[in-house]
Amino acid sequence: MSKSNQYALESSIQDIEQQEQLHELYSEIEQAEERKRIQDLQQACRGEFDIFAEIKKFNKAYKESL
Repeated sequence: MSKSNQYALESSIQDIEQQEQLHELYSEIEQAEERKRIQDLQQACRGEFDIFAEIKKFNKAYKESL
């Protein structure tokens, strides 16, 4: 195999390895973003339940004051 063919082959192998690494990084970023979206949604849901609990407490206190 000529030197130029050897160099081209090695260069192609390095390119493929870099593409695989980039793909792994992008996958990790996407997974982290999805986890963040889920956490944000869970926190929003908890917040809504807290609001309902406060409304329930208020209604109870209001009824007792009547």
